Amino acid sequence: MKRFLYVLIVSMVVAPSMGCGGPKGDPVSVANSEASYTEAKTMVLDGSYELALPKLEAAIAGGGLGPDLYVESLLLRAQCYAMAGQLEKAEADMAKADQGSPSEAMKELTRGVILEKQGKSAESKAALAKAKKLDPTLKLPK
Repeated sequence: MKRFLYVLIVSMVVAPSMGCGGPKGDPVSVANSEASYTEAKTMVLDGSYELALPKLEAAIAGGGLGPDLYVESLLLRAQCYAMAGQLEKAEADMAKADQGSPSEAMKELTRGVILEKQGKSAESKAALAKAKKLDPTLKLPK
């Protein structure tokens, strides 16, 4: 019983300080990073990849994103890089995102964008179809 209480108390004290999936950093950094992410996501959905890229850079560099938003920001930035023809940067962000735990649908959408820019149309269509099947609400790139 003592061991159980010890583990319970330690988990209550240590877990919140480790972040456990939440944003890290001071509240201002968190707010700024999340605002940049939100603006960038809207821009990407509207097809404004060039405008979204600096916002994503700010969100990622700001250090205030939680793990899920950080990984999604990497995937959005990878799409922007791919649309700009910067495929090496897009693939690097995709590799980083694969190490996290993002939405499988978002990963497939990003993979499809990169493949399309690499001229691999059939593979791109398959990845985009898989993304849409995993999440029918997902908006495919313009």
